[in-house]
Amino acid sequence: MPILTVRIDSEMMEKIEELARIKGKSKSSLLREIIEGVIREQMDSEVREACMAMRMGKKPVGKVDWSAIELELSRTEPAFSTPEEAISYTRRRPHIEKETENSD
Repeated sequence: MPILTVRIDSEMMEKIEELARIKGKSKSSLLREIIEGVIREQMDSEVREACMAMRMGKKPVGKVDWSAIELELSRTEPAFSTPEEAISYTRRRPHIEKETENSD
């Protein structure tokens, strides 16, 4: 397993040692668990943002993990029961470009 060295101040180190004692874990184990959780949250957040963009008809920003997006979308219920309903909705929905052109 690779080793990562991180510099932290003494106050943070005391908090890590205290939390590790409370949880009955080594500092390495505790920090590994915390880092994994933060990374998972960040990745989930990026997937949610990409899904929201696509639901709004926009292109997702940045690198996209399509397998994660597919999984996220499979967990949600569709807004329309048929493709025809979805098409009908998009045809009735005002388009942003048209709204900005009309406001000039």
